[in-house]
Amino acid sequence: MTSSQWDLAKTTLLLGSGTSQPSGYPLTAEITDTLLSKNWLFDRDQARAPYPLNGVEGNYPLEIEAVWGLLRILRDHISQHLAMHGNGEANYEDIYFLARQLLDGLKGEYDNPGLLPLMFELRTKVSIMMENLNANYGFDNPLKEPVQLGLGGLLGQGIDFIEECVAGQLAPREPINGLQFLNELLATDTKRLLHVVSLNHDTLLEAHFAAHEVLDGFVPISKDVAEFDPTSFDNGCSARVQLLKLHGSIDWFRYKSNSGDDLALKVLSNDRDRVKGRGGEALFPPQNRLMLAGTTNKELAYGSGVFLELMFQFHKRLKETELLIVSGYGFADKGINNRLWAWLDARQGNRLVVLHEKPDELRRDAKPSFSHNVDRHKKSGKFVLVDKWMCNCSLEDVKREIRFAKAESSDN
Repeated sequence: MTSSQWDLAKTTLLLGSGTSQPSGYPLTAEITDTLLSKNWLFDRDQARAPYPLNGVEGNYPLEIEAVWGLLRILRDHISQHLAMHGNGEANYEDIYFLARQLLDGLKGEYDNPGLLPLMFELRTKVSIMMENLNANYGFDNPLKEPVQLGLGGLLGQGIDFIEECVAGQLAPREPINGLQFLNELLATDTKRLLHVVSLNHDTLLEAHFAAHEVLDGFVPISKDVAEFDPTSFDNGCSARVQLLKLHGSIDWFRYKSNSGDDLALKVLSNDRDRVKGRGGEALFPPQNRLMLAGTTNKELAYGSGVFLELMFQFHKRLKETELLIVSGYGFADKGINNRLWAWLDARQGNRLVVLHEKPDELRRDAKPSFSHNVDRHKKSGKFVLVDKWMCNCSLEDVKREIRFAKAESSDN
């Protein structure tokens, strides 16, 4: 790549949640605060309940308080662990990861003997919590049967609760701000795909690229429904943008057809429970969201279902990439990091450009592998830092920093 010409065919963008912030989308800390501090019961009473409450039947006030109470117990446990390492407070991703590990352990899906003492402790705390809640709601007398919720059930509801809370917080917003850098890249070559990899659950990028054909793996089967079809990645000749959402999306769901087939669908309407598949077949309500939350548990999810295909496409794209521009990502996903470092080492000409206004904070909060690889590759010019957020960055800023990095590496 020269300073006057941009090779879009060999350029890929990797975007994290920071790129959505200028458009008003909350970051992880804000979502966590809403999850743990909002008065969900008031919303239910005022008939303004978001999805977190829709799946809770029966004695919903007590059940919501029980789920909420367990999440706060998990939060406190994680915060104690993080405090030992000076890493701040737990967020919803940490809570989700621990809840998922515990639930998988109880189901025998994932063995982690180190969790056994915590399971015993949580069973005791949940038993005491349920006893107190039953007393508070008047279910501690012979005329009313107490509500019995065990650790496994509460963990499952807690996981669903987090997913729905996150989805509610990431609902579409207007106006769209801070994405002019993407428009600049698109304008460099009107005949080639702009390749974007996103770790975000929101639909900001889809809205931004609404005027262009976007290749994301989903093929429309009706006005409001599209079905995931991996072969579409090989047939998207007319698309202007390829968008790989490695962590799923707030509008992706897993359905089951009458014949028992699993379907990965993107649903654009608000009524996700009345969706029709191909040929107008009425489908059962969705079994779960296709949206990855948590931390290390994502590495396991990358190996199955729609996420396996998306990771394959990401791996395939990295082989064709010589310049990877990263923005809004904190380098805290070990699975993604491992792929980035492997790509950076694969060819001498590969270069990683990170757009971040506060590099010291990035080093502090990222996984240790970030600092190690930055120090290892900076002298060679393979790692380039542009100390601006993407919303304040231009293509010329990136070109200039790449020129500087090349000059410094030649001096060394």
